[in-house]
Amino acid sequence: MQTTLCSKLDLAQARVLLQCQSGDAFPSDADEWNFGIISAGAIVYESGLISHSDRPEGPHEVETLELDLCRRLASTVNDIMAGVACGMGSEGFETFKPFYIAAKNGEQPLRELTEKAIRCKFADTILPSAVITVEPLLEDGVWWSEVICDGDLKPWKAMIEWFRNKSGLTSLVFIRIGDGQTTEEIPEELWPNNGEIHALGCVFPRLAVGLTPRGSIVGVFGVVVQS
Repeated sequence: MQTTLCSKLDLAQARVLLQCQSGDAFPSDADEWNFGIISAGAIVYESGLISHSDRPEGPHEVETLELDLCRRLASTVNDIMAGVACGMGSEGFETFKPFYIAAKNGEQPLRELTEKAIRCKFADTILPSAVITVEPLLEDGVWWSEVICDGDLKPWKAMIEWFRNKSGLTSLVFIRIGDGQTTEEIPEELWPNNGEIHALGCVFPRLAVGLTPRGSIVGVFGVVVQS
């Protein structure tokens, strides 16, 4: 079995998260979630693994074939959604990007995508009080009710069909991380740093993903802007 040592950070993958982070607009802010639903300390390795700059994962091995599979599947489903804005009530027009987190060599394969699993795979860089919903990737549920309010449904239906019939992935879900309404309803005492934060984020991740037999997460990553 051939493995790949992943020790470098992947700037292209990191850019997927960047719009959900506070960025450099407020460099004096000490709190990592000021103006961002994802910690400003989140970093991404070439395997797609997410870590935190204060507690970096460091070099790790993944099966070479698994990494190739993740990249190929993520690229394929992203092609289906090429040029499609996330919509879902967004004030912006951001399109989807390929997304994957390849399983580390030797780790127990992930079998189900839950809120707990998502927070873990994001290395606890998601705002702790953010509401995360995980729904089946079907033409149903809260996520789909938001999709049908915006634009052409054909690419969305094609994406669902690909996931369910052609991808070979399991635990197919749509993940919503935060939104404008529930974020506004978070009591200040539950804000990070005992409420000493200027504002919470307004750019929220939306993911359509599944699991490979080895437990890697593969799919697409989009965002909605809700100020």
